[in-house]
Amino acid sequence: MKVTRRKFIKSITTLIGVGIGTTATPMRLVATTEHAPKSPPAMAAKKPAAQPIRALAPKPAAKNTTTKPVARAAAVTPAKIHSPAQTGDITPKKQATQTVDDNANAMAKTGLYAPILMYHHIGGKPGPYNVSITEFNMQMRWLNEHDYVTVSIDQIAAALRGKGTLPAKPVAITFDDGWRNQLNALPIMQDYGFTATFYLVANYITPKSNYFFDWGHVETVVNYGHQLGSHSGQHLAETRFSGDALTKDVTAARDVIKQHLGLTTTTHAYPYGITNTTVMKAVANAGYTAAVGVWGHVTQSLGQIYKLHRLDARGGITQSNFGNLIQGILTQHNDTPTSVPSLTEIAPEAPSARLGPDSR
Repeated sequence: MKVTRRKFIKSITTLIGVGIGTTATPMRLVATTEHAPKSPPAMAAKKPAAQPIRALAPKPAAKNTTTKPVARAAAVTPAKIHSPAQTGDITPKKQATQTVDDNANAMAKTGLYAPILMYHHIGGKPGPYNVSITEFNMQMRWLNEHDYVTVSIDQIAAALRGKGTLPAKPVAITFDDGWRNQLNALPIMQDYGFTATFYLVANYITPKSNYFFDWGHVETVVNYGHQLGSHSGQHLAETRFSGDALTKDVTAARDVIKQHLGLTTTTHAYPYGITNTTVMKAVANAGYTAAVGVWGHVTQSLGQIYKLHRLDARGGITQSNFGNLIQGILTQHNDTPTSVPSLTEIAPEAPSARLGPDSR
């Protein structure tokens, strides 16, 4: 059939008209206003892996040698080891404190509100135990904007024993293992006036590793005003030990910290969060004031002072869920891990590293 030019143009016009006349339902974008004015840039895009950090040149802060509540400090300009998103203006806020009576009343109901955060990697290759620099900055900013004040594990223990007080909104920040990329957290925490406890493994502190602290890095952590804690001798589940071998492992990190820096370590963290009655008794008999595991709660109690709960801070959590986690709205696992995490989960940056004794 012969198609004329006029009929061809008319057919094309008809098809186009049908396409134009078909309208789709437009997508509605719903703005969230909860933290919109102050939220940091979106974190959907992953940043490149941070390179291992070998040295810092911070302006030393006074060593945190007391257990007095940490005052929120004004913003400072530390020596940066990264380029995170701008934190914006940081306004120090004066905090009310919980009295000993408040603590007793709270414990009589649900326990003493004192969330403890546990971190492993800050920056580096993505993994379940990795929190990106942008995410960590967002989390610290959320704490600051919601009036949280950092406290030490010693301060929590003192409050539980009725020998001290806590701010109205306390939070303890802890880091496990002594991974070198934890140095990325130092200037961010200093920006907000926050302090933390770094739990170290005796056999991991060595200049022969590209992934863990050497003693120069440990000194840098102390110079920023942070505390050190014991995290065993070899990073093995301490339930495998008994007698003198258990005592030796429980005190190994404390002993090397005392030997190299002359500092007294007063709290202990169980490798993998695994413990039992025998291990807890060994920790108490060694003279530690408290010990921490995991167990995913925001409240603490005197009866659990050698099994304090920590929140497992991992990568990929939204700002809203982080807030819910801190406030106890979002819960995590509630019991001791039944298995040891795999090496690739714990150490995504060091697939060849050993989680046992380090060959120094």
